[in-house]
Amino acid sequence: MTEERTFRLDVISPVGIVYEGNVTSVVAKGAEGSMGILRDHAPLLTWLKKGTFKIKESGDKVVDLELEGGFMEVRSNNVVVLTETPQKSES
Repeated sequence: MTEERTFRLDVISPVGIVYEGNVTSVVAKGAEGSMGILRDHAPLLTWLKKGTFKIKESGDKVVDLELEGGFMEVRSNNVVVLTETPQKSES
């Protein structure tokens, strides 16, 4: 069995930490369109558009956050999202 390749994700709003943990991928609506982030992604700083931010955790669990926009930084297997008012749903 192979080990899942994870990276750190922190989603932060003005009221506190909305999500934190190790994940296998995220899909976001960036300034240039939809983008997927995996472990070892190149450094990136982007503005996020309003829409669904998909988080895939180990074991195929998916968490969806509805973002009103924000910013995302990807660097050294760490992803930080700053957003105003996220709404959370899990599947």
